[in-house]
Amino acid sequence: MAKLNKETVEAIFETSTTQHQAIEDLYRLLYPDYNRIKQIHGHPKVGAELSKTIWDLFIAFDKKHHPDVMAGGAYLNWGFSTDNTLDPWGYSTEGVRVEYEEEA
Repeated sequence: MAKLNKETVEAIFETSTTQHQAIEDLYRLLYPDYNRIKQIHGHPKVGAELSKTIWDLFIAFDKKHHPDVMAGGAYLNWGFSTDNTLDPWGYSTEGVRVEYEEEA
């Protein structure tokens, strides 16, 4: 099973300056070939502890960097789903369809 750790996730929020960058960098953790992706259909799933950590970090990030928006709103729209059956720090991309850019 694929897993992430708290330090890796926290580092994203320490270096990101926009919501888009934070979300994109989270997706890069799950999809190392992210630069080749045209579109993702569906949402990856993450375990309960990973989900809570990302939510807490996103809310704090938005309050600091984007105080005029709903804290966590961008992650609500484009983030991951929570799956309590996964390892607390695990993730799954099962059931998510990925379209890749055409090779040149």
